Amino acid sequence: PGRFGKELRFEYPNKADRAKFITHKLEKLSLSVDQFDIEKLAQSTENKSYEALTMLIDNALLKARINGQMMTQKFIEDALDEDVRHII
Repeated sequence: PGRFGKELRFEYPNKADRAKFITHKLEKLSLSVDQFDIEKLAQSTENKSYEALTMLIDNALLKARINGQMMTQKFIEDALDEDVRHII
């Protein structure tokens, strides 16, 4: 019964919840969701938290802005390679 006496369990969001979250984040950025393959992104981010998804989208947006372009599927996939798959 000390400070490590409780065990809190949580589950990562499932594919449908990740797809909804990604859609919501892209709509919040005023991007057309039709230009993105949401299902592919949700599949590629299995076992990732909402915070990790937010960081992924923010990183992709930053790279797009640095290049002076609109964010596209390619920027998100590049961010997936770097942040999730750790491929440079």
